[in-house]
Amino acid sequence: MTTKQTESTDTRCQLRFTDGRRCALPAHPDGNGLCYPHAHAPHRRLRPSDLTRELITSPGTLVPARKIRRVLAKFPIAVAEGLFSPQEAGALTALCNLMLSCNRDARATFHTNPNTDNAERSQLPAIG
Repeated sequence: MTTKQTESTDTRCQLRFTDGRRCALPAHPDGNGLCYPHAHAPHRRLRPSDLTRELITSPGTLVPARKIRRVLAKFPIAVAEGLFSPQEAGALTALCNLMLSCNRDARATFHTNPNTDNAERSQLPAIG
């Protein structure tokens, strides 16, 4: 049995934005699937505010696990760019893992405690 390989006819830039949209410009022939502006854009260095902005939530709500994991994924880049020392990144990783653990514990306590009323339930965001 033979399989057909279909070639993609989509010639748009392959860059995906954080909200899931894709760039609508055509891919540049020498851009490895990216349009000219994205293929030649200078790399912006990571800043501490980029990481803290990810973890900001309204008071009294949990930081979603996906945001904590996104920050954790940026720590190796931050160390490589000299933003943090490896020791500082290790301490921040431990704090992020503690936040993830607290999220899990809060969810488990919430789901096993039948005494919580609807007002308390509405204040706990979904973790994803």
